[in-house]
Amino acid sequence: MRLPDKVNMGGVTVQLVSDEEAEKSSMVVCVPDTDVTPFSDKVKTTCAFCGRGIQHRPHAPKGPPKVCLKCVMETNSDTARTMTASRDHVHSILRGDSGEN
Repeated sequence: MRLPDKVNMGGVTVQLVSDEEAEKSSMVVCVPDTDVTPFSDKVKTTCAFCGRGIQHRPHAPKGPPKVCLKCVMETNSDTARTMTASRDHVHSILRGDSGEN
C-alpha cells in the first residue's frame, strides 16, 4: 500500500517521512501513559518538558526528546499544526501490528 506524503489528522498536517528523517525531528509527540492503546510493546517514560507520564512505541526515533501532546500544543502553534511520522510506523498501525510476536 502506497501512503500519501501528507495526511490531515484532526486539523494537524502530518508529513510521512523515512525513519532516518524522523530521527532528525525536534521532538517525538507522545500520548499520556494512561491512554489505552492496542499495542502491547509500548514504552512508558516521562515528558522531557513537564515530567508527565507518556508512552510511545519502541521504534519511535531514539534521539529527539519525547514530549506530551499538551506541551507541544502549549509550546509552539506551528509545531502543533505540522508534524512528521515515520512511514514504517504508520504502516505498522494500518497492519494492526500490536507488537506481539
